[in-house]
Amino acid sequence: MGDFLRLVAKAHYESRYSPPRKAYDFYTSLALCRLLTAQAKGDKATVAALTATRTEEGGKGPEGGAGAGGAAAPPAGPVPAEDRYLFYSGTYGMSLVSSSPNWKDALCNYVVKIDTDVVPTDPPFIRTKKETFLAEIAIMHKLESLPSIKVRDLRFDSDNDTRRLSLAGLPY
Repeated sequence: MGDFLRLVAKAHYESRYSPPRKAYDFYTSLALCRLLTAQAKGDKATVAALTATRTEEGGKGPEGGAGAGGAAAPPAGPVPAEDRYLFYSGTYGMSLVSSSPNWKDALCNYVVKIDTDVVPTDPPFIRTKKETFLAEIAIMHKLESLPSIKVRDLRFDSDNDTRRLSLAGLPY
């Protein structure tokens, strides 16, 4: 499966259309799915392996655990998450996660949070990103509805200094 995900990621990121870079990608998704599955099955060895951390200096990791590849303590409880709905379209290759089970409401909630106002002072990358969002939103508005499935949406904390993401409420 790793080769397939690599091909999909390359098809997106190396496209001639220069798509915007995304912080969350297929590899992150795969790792989180494996972690959640292992936790649900009570597979402590897999959870420990998936939550292993590495440190730059090879010193102590979080919670005093070994650095340089040593395993950190696995999450003490369930991963912090909220119920959401994942709307998807195989035709357009898009998905949208929302707290609303209604497609039109989910789309409206999404659109109001996106800055799509193109201004002359926008750098080229930002202008392209906004124009891409506008094109995607126009297509999404034409869709009467999309199928959805209920999912668990993970909550993250962000370290302002390092920009590192961690699962909300967990010690690492």
